[in-house]
Amino acid sequence: MVLVNPCLSAEGREGGEVCAAGLSYLVARCLSENERGNCDLAGLAVAGSLGDKQDLSSGLNKEILDEAVREGVVSVKRGLRLGGGKIRDLLLFATDPYLPLAGKPEWVDAFLKKVGTGGVEGEKKLSDLTAEEVERLTAALSSLSALSQELVGAVYVFNFEVVRDGTDFMRLVDACGRFGKAGVGIGLCLREESAVEEATSLHTKFQNKLVSELNRINKEEGGGGGEGVVKELPNIFYFFVQESGVTGVLAGIVAEYLRTKKPVVALNTTSKSAETKISARCSSRLFKSGGLDLAEALEKASREVGGFGGGHPVAAGATVPAGSEEKFVAALDKKLLGKGFSTNFKKV
Repeated sequence: MVLVNPCLSAEGREGGEVCAAGLSYLVARCLSENERGNCDLAGLAVAGSLGDKQDLSSGLNKEILDEAVREGVVSVKRGLRLGGGKIRDLLLFATDPYLPLAGKPEWVDAFLKKVGTGGVEGEKKLSDLTAEEVERLTAALSSLSALSQELVGAVYVFNFEVVRDGTDFMRLVDACGRFGKAGVGIGLCLREESAVEEATSLHTKFQNKLVSELNRINKEEGGGGGEGVVKELPNIFYFFVQESGVTGVLAGIVAEYLRTKKPVVALNTTSKSAETKISARCSSRLFKSGGLDLAEALEKASREVGGFGGGHPVAAGATVPAGSEEKFVAALDKKLLGKGFSTNFKKV
């Protein structure tokens, strides 16, 4: 048996220059006797890199993308990084990059009416807009978010897949995995048109769960009253999740866009088992400041309460016995002491 794992790279880059999908593609290329054999699968490799939020401008990812573009498998253009569906749906589910319109249909409708884009009831697709409309929409969206630089960037078009927008394709396959529908996800990768409808339905179901949780968190910020959903300790933010299957993604969104100055910990107690699932994330900016290893911190803190954990420095997870959640977050907070997060902490 041969283990091919980019996370074991001597450079210590945590496998950031290629993902499992990229490695699978490279193996498929090597297995072909034809010099250009299996090049048409490059879109799947790019989708994997997008899903893992990896850099496509360097390393093996760049080599794969360059080959995909050269062979006409993938096209790259600059545009809004929202996906390729109907504008109203894209804004309603705009969680990454996160927009304050997400999960608020009334806000979305009012926004589209003001901008004059979106057609009747937002049914117009992003790809149907004129250059002037795209420019107007981009400017209006940028005024809503301080992270406007993330709204515009490289858009990947998969010329051979049943879902052509690369971000959409990645999201649909991801949703299939989250709901245990591997067969549907494989169908998408095998270019079966019949898989698109079910995968889209699964993605919509997942996004509804996600925006429900985000609305709950944002209600707190908007003066909804009561005890805050997101609680703060000197070195972490933490909160309890009410929906199943969204813990890791939700932690990532909150860490990247809503609570960026400390690591964010999401605890899911919805399982009927005697265990609580935990996900921890930190913003990309926080991680780049150096010295943070969430995997090590979660592994040690979970062990103290009879659980287990691990993962990557920027994204980690743990499982702890039900009822030990508060002890766990207290232990984790201590593990991160001295990282500089508590400088501006004021206990209320």
